[in-house]
Amino acid sequence: MEHAGPSFASFLLVVSLAFFAPIISHSVKKMAVPLVVIEIIGGIVFGKSGLNLIKPDVHLQFLAAFGFAFLMFLSGLEIDVEGLLPSRKLKEPLYKSPLIIGLMRLVIVSISAFALGFWLHRLELTEDPILIAFLLINTSIGIVMPTLKEAGESGKNEGKYILVSTLVADIASILGLSTYVAISKGGAVKPTIFAFIIIFSGIIAYKAIEYYKGKALWIDAAFQAMAHGTAQLPLRAIFALLLLFIVESELLGTEVMLGAFTAGLTTSILLGAGGESLKEKLDVIGFGLLIPIFFIMIGANLDVIALLKSSSALPLVGALLLGIMAINVIGAVPLMTLFGLKKGLSMGMLLMARLSLTIAGAAIGVQAGLISQATEVALILFSIICCILGPVFYHHHTNQQQAATLPTRKMWLIVGNSKDCINIGHELLKTDIQAKVITQNSKFLEVAHSPALHIEVIHDLSPEALVEHGLSEAEGVILVVGNTRRLVELGRVLKHHYMVDNIYALTNDEMTSLLLKEIGIKSFTPKEASWLLLREMVQAPFMTSALLEQTEEKVFELDVEPGPLSGKTLMELAKIMPKDVRVLLVTRNGEVIMPKGTTLIKEGDTLTLIGKEESLKTLEDLCVGGVCKIK
Repeated sequence: MEHAGPSFASFLLVVSLAFFAPIISHSVKKMAVPLVVIEIIGGIVFGKSGLNLIKPDVHLQFLAAFGFAFLMFLSGLEIDVEGLLPSRKLKEPLYKSPLIIGLMRLVIVSISAFALGFWLHRLELTEDPILIAFLLINTSIGIVMPTLKEAGESGKNEGKYILVSTLVADIASILGLSTYVAISKGGAVKPTIFAFIIIFSGIIAYKAIEYYKGKALWIDAAFQAMAHGTAQLPLRAIFALLLLFIVESELLGTEVMLGAFTAGLTTSILLGAGGESLKEKLDVIGFGLLIPIFFIMIGANLDVIALLKSSSALPLVGALLLGIMAINVIGAVPLMTLFGLKKGLSMGMLLMARLSLTIAGAAIGVQAGLISQATEVALILFSIICCILGPVFYHHHTNQQQAATLPTRKMWLIVGNSKDCINIGHELLKTDIQAKVITQNSKFLEVAHSPALHIEVIHDLSPEALVEHGLSEAEGVILVVGNTRRLVELGRVLKHHYMVDNIYALTNDEMTSLLLKEIGIKSFTPKEASWLLLREMVQAPFMTSALLEQTEEKVFELDVEPGPLSGKTLMELAKIMPKDVRVLLVTRNGEVIMPKGTTLIKEGDTLTLIGKEESLKTLEDLCVGGVCKIK
């Protein structure tokens, strides 16, 4: 009996290629070949131009189309709207903002692209110079964003400038191309108007959700309650929002990529600085399945033999390649002023990558009668070469830079004026991690027990001062700043302006800890640390025991009997107990109580404590009739 449903054989082959592509990419890492290029080549080998084993049925084509839309969505999600303009608190000049740099590059690239387009038209290599110019302006965010992700640059300052420049160029190209084709057909400029409607609808969606979240607290509570397990309500809501914008784009007749990107940008604004776990889930769905299918199917659908047979295509391809390299070198000048000649040039060359929009634009040009099929063939081949050369050049420079700046040992900055900074530094040194304490407290120079612990005393714990004292070379930052407002503001600037990925904060306030976690900073209170330690004691007693042995601390129990300990709050006990002893929890009549400063200790309670073993003698002296037992 013939199977009427979808064929899973081609799907299995595509997924297998997606599985092996990262392995191959890792094995040829020295060649600096991006993962997306390997996925496209894999599609070519097993597609119609090669072994012809991938049969692109309607189901695979749908997954590929949705993979492209999801890639545009994730690209919008990567944009930090607050970081587009310069920070007023840091008093940065306006011309250094990513948005202004992107617009400056757009102007330079646009002038150069139109000049190249008319030059090619004069040489009779192409029919329509304006269409070619608009196709030369765009940059494939679908290639750029995965390349940055793979290089570990998407969350860094350079990555932000590249993404914003790509965004500006793509939007300008989409609007310009849509308007020009509409006018060429004798129509109005509806596509451009509709594009602005989609963007405006994103703003409306953001405002509406923010309004109802503030008015209907039960909605926020429902999302929090059903964010995990089988419900995954926030994830479902994001997919609904994405499809809403995609359908809106289809109904208005604009590019789907614009709607998907707007959905990602709207989600980015809604999540703000938080939502790290949700973004990670979206990355897993996208880069784990949907996006690799999109790139593999591009290669599978490409007819390379037909491209090579076209005699008029190759001269145009050569001219376009030389021209686009020159355009991107000139367009990289604003980036060079910020990042230097080599880095700025590599960023500019990555921006020469183009694929889907150029291919789609070429097809639209043929349908509108603006260019010939030979020119379309040349543009497709040109796009494939660009999407390979741009990432390869960028990866090569990035790998060289990382190899030249690779430290021999990881170094962490510990920032604050508390004595905990010294203790944290010593603990890191025990695990062979280099630590540097940045403080305003000059007394730290006297109390440091190890010459290996670097201590630098500065006048102001500002982000600028941290940059001067090694922030760019640090593996991460540990904030031990007592002032809540100062702690949050410092963490926010380091995370979202200086793009520091690894930031930990120690605070005594639970609300501050929640606020820090919302902006993407890993924060811990003593209570959370206690629960974490107790959980690890239960789940991995051997590992916890080994850890405590390294830190020279023990966990022990104390049964409270009549004496100096009973009838006092933990805040009062802290004044008479050894300073290195901390109360993890209180057990009363079989019930576990999370200790607070106001918790009253009663006769019959069992205290679970952590501290140095020599502190036992002091505790025994305090416990009249009490019994101390080492666990």
